[in-house]
Amino acid sequence: WFYNALAGINSEADANGVPFMIVSPQLAKVVDWVKSTRETSYGQLSVEWKRTGDVVVFDIEIPVGMTSQFTCPDVKRITKINGKKSNQESPKLQLSSGKHKIECIINNA
Repeated sequence: WFYNALAGINSEADANGVPFMIVSPQLAKVVDWVKSTRETSYGQLSVEWKRTGDVVVFDIEIPVGMTSQFTCPDVKRITKINGKKSNQESPKLQLSSGKHKIECIINNA
């Protein structure tokens, strides 16, 4: 449960009862990386993050047929999404099924 909490893997359902996941990592100052998985009814969801200075890279894999919301209160700015430059200041993203790499600048490094 500890790694799931640091990875921030939580399940929810929309107004129609359709399940989706919320990925809201907790960036503990004494932890530089986390890797965790959670089995869902659609398959395995995985979250891995690694911090280097004030940069954190999140690798998230969402199973086919599921969507997820990514949010991280410690994120100041998202700089890359799947290798493409971004200057998104909102720490929230909607993720579809598949693999996602999100690179961020964090607060209070």
